[in-house]
Amino acid sequence: MADNDTQWTWNFTGPTTMSKAQSRPSTPREIAWELTGIDGNTPGCLRTHPAFKNITTFSASGTLVNFFPITLIFDASTYYVGYVVVREVTGTPNVTHFDFYLSSTGSSPTAFASQHTVNASGLEVDIQCSGRYAYIYIRGYPAQVVYVATSGPTLTKLPAGPGLVPTVETQLDTGAASTISAPCGVASATITNAGSGYGSTPPVLTFTAPTDPGRTAQGYAVLSSGTVSNIVITDQGSGYDNATPPTIGFSSGSAAATAVVNPGVATASTTGRLAVMVDKRGNTGKTLYKSGNYGFAVQFLDSTTGRKSQISEIGYLEMPRNGNADQSLPIMLRVWFPSYRSGGAWVRGVGTTPGVYDKALIYRTVNQGIAGGSLYGNSPLHLDSIITAPADTSIVTPEGINVRVADTQLVYQDTFAGRTRSDNVPPQGGVAQFLGSTLFVSRVLGNTAATLTDSVTGVTPPNPPPGVGDLRWSTTLDTQPENFSQFSRWVPQTPGNEVIAMRRVGMAILGFSTDRMYKISRADSFIKVEEMHLGYGVAGKDTLEAIGTMTYLVSGAGLKAISADGQLEDVTSLDTLLNVDWAPYKANLKMAFDATGQCLTILKPSVTGPDGEAACMWFGTNRITMLKDLPFKHMRSGNWIVSGKNVRRSLFVKRHNASGTYGVYIVDYERSLSGTNLCGGTARNVQFGNVSPSSPNPAPPLSPTVYEFDCAGYNLDGTMTRSTVADMSDAGVAENYYNSNWSVAPILVRWVGGNIGFQMQPDQPEFKDFFRQKQVTNAAAYVELINGTFDPNFTQSWCAEIYEGTSDTAIYTATPVNQSGTKVSTVSYVGNEMPRAPFGQHGVMGASLSPSFVFPVCGVDIKLLAFSLTGRILDTQRRRV
Repeated sequence: MADNDTQWTWNFTGPTTMSKAQSRPSTPREIAWELTGIDGNTPGCLRTHPAFKNITTFSASGTLVNFFPITLIFDASTYYVGYVVVREVTGTPNVTHFDFYLSSTGSSPTAFASQHTVNASGLEVDIQCSGRYAYIYIRGYPAQVVYVATSGPTLTKLPAGPGLVPTVETQLDTGAASTISAPCGVASATITNAGSGYGSTPPVLTFTAPTDPGRTAQGYAVLSSGTVSNIVITDQGSGYDNATPPTIGFSSGSAAATAVVNPGVATASTTGRLAVMVDKRGNTGKTLYKSGNYGFAVQFLDSTTGRKSQISEIGYLEMPRNGNADQSLPIMLRVWFPSYRSGGAWVRGVGTTPGVYDKALIYRTVNQGIAGGSLYGNSPLHLDSIITAPADTSIVTPEGINVRVADTQLVYQDTFAGRTRSDNVPPQGGVAQFLGSTLFVSRVLGNTAATLTDSVTGVTPPNPPPGVGDLRWSTTLDTQPENFSQFSRWVPQTPGNEVIAMRRVGMAILGFSTDRMYKISRADSFIKVEEMHLGYGVAGKDTLEAIGTMTYLVSGAGLKAISADGQLEDVTSLDTLLNVDWAPYKANLKMAFDATGQCLTILKPSVTGPDGEAACMWFGTNRITMLKDLPFKHMRSGNWIVSGKNVRRSLFVKRHNASGTYGVYIVDYERSLSGTNLCGGTARNVQFGNVSPSSPNPAPPLSPTVYEFDCAGYNLDGTMTRSTVADMSDAGVAENYYNSNWSVAPILVRWVGGNIGFQMQPDQPEFKDFFRQKQVTNAAAYVELINGTFDPNFTQSWCAEIYEGTSDTAIYTATPVNQSGTKVSTVSYVGNEMPRAPFGQHGVMGASLSPSFVFPVCGVDIKLLAFSLTGRILDTQRRRV
């Protein structure tokens, strides 16, 4: 078979994408093995990537460990975009800081340093936003809520959770007094003498009656080895004075105990309190209620932020009869807002933050009948009244009103929606995700919620114990993302199935463990968790992103896409990249979607300098490209204000110096900057002087800008040698760069094709014959200059490379020359005047050769339209493999 002179041509004016589904020799001609530094949104050519643009900077002492974009709403016309910086400061102990940054314009964010701190490091953290709240979830540590308090903006941080259950007490009547001087109840009992000789029957306890109208406390003794070991209070009672606690009597034996009343002073309540009583002070101007039983409950509200406490237990008030005849009397309510002790005085508030709850929502039932009868059946709780707290937070005395809404009107009022019992604090999880107003939390470690005890029977209900891999969720019946019922949980069958990542897709959440997936959805007020796709888990917590009705994830088998209805699809174009090249880094990959560029980015973060890489999936053109030499350590998608519009962008973070200054970047899809380097700084193609290496203490050849820090550089003298800006700035190796030309922090543009075929036939697929040798002599590229200029002192612009087999190292690099054999420094050629790049005197020969076009020049925007190789296919009789 004779030698065949051949020209291989690649036309890039049609759709061109990258595929690493298989090895390079298996790549079809119309598909690139690698497209690096290419703008996937530009059709009809391969154009230089638009580069990155710095949008803001921040300082972070210590080690930056995480970065979360946030959006917080203040009111109907004011909102803020920003981010939370999580950094670790080494010390005794190590401390993790959460710094908040907010901006209403997209520029000059206001810094809130150390808004929250934890005395630990290596934390698993997630931050979710809803309205004006940012919820900080840390595995094994209490959750926090941060919200915009004023339009300054200013931020307020609170421990997350509704707090303990408010209490309700009912009293027989108000007597002649218009105020209640002693609202206390018996909170506990202190045993002063355990006694001895008790048998199996414990002694009966009696409490003295209260000094004010109220209920007598009730309780019982618990025996152990013939002694009283504990006293359980079944009814705290009411009307006691803290100065004179009731005495406790024992029916037998020598045991003795003293009562402890709550709260410590008569005019305050630590959890909030509601007293309900029959009002016998007169009926003028008051709504009257017929004899029967009425149920009451209270829930406290922060009207500024919408946060709510738990709802209290239901306390029942009996409107007595007058002999056998019904009577109608008014009902009085008194509310103590939650208070706490500060500086020797009581201040209204909750926990350790004053002024939180300023509204009391009073719920009640309609008349339930007399003596066990049922007039209306089991009535739900309806919202009867809303009581506003005094503006002065030092006022902790009760606020009182008469009930006004008649039963016939009450049935048309809002009913209480939600669980009647919740944990006082949210679960200590490290992964969180909203589905509407319901917040899901997984990766839970530890349980600090208070154990609930029934106030009537004294029995602790059989709450499900925390399990390994618990998935918890807040109430589904109201907007209360901090209220987690003890029974709103799902526990996987094995610890390995724990949900480690979640994303919302449409009307459901897709949860992912390391070995399977879950569809989490609502069915009315219930939550349904469905297991699916065993064996297809997620590689890491951040290796997934939701786009439209799909979630893309990096699994152990490569890139997958799963729809909201559970349909799983393979994305094979990145199999070699993810399963071979990036296999050791899978768990640390990050994914983000940019709505402006319609681009999904999979980032291998930088560890040291410019060792980061990214795969870009362009949804508008169905292209896949790469980015090399990236200095970005973190990436997430989040909202940012660009040109006055709030848009979903991919936010990248890189170092600006070694002193803890960082920059936040977005892709400059609008190409608002021109003549820039990779990170939007002024382009520099530098010539280092011919300084003698033997001179004492030679100065470093390069002083990098913040945009060049942690980036790479390329030699422009034809060798295509890659270096780092750190080395180029190091005096210790300065002699390596003398008398040479370098491009600093360029966008590396590279196209690598598949194996060149055996024979070109019109309208026929290319046949890849690995048993015939190919000899390539030169290459040519048709390149259009869009923006930027070439320095005439530089002797090289683009180069061609040849790879053999599946090797990642080029066996030859050729630079373009003119007809005189002189290297050229421009791409502005047309037609047959275009210079070619020769592969040495005799060319390059091999059985499996792949071509490459490389352009590492900084600040120059080009379009690659076509590329060709000239050579021949050798006779197998004379050229044997």
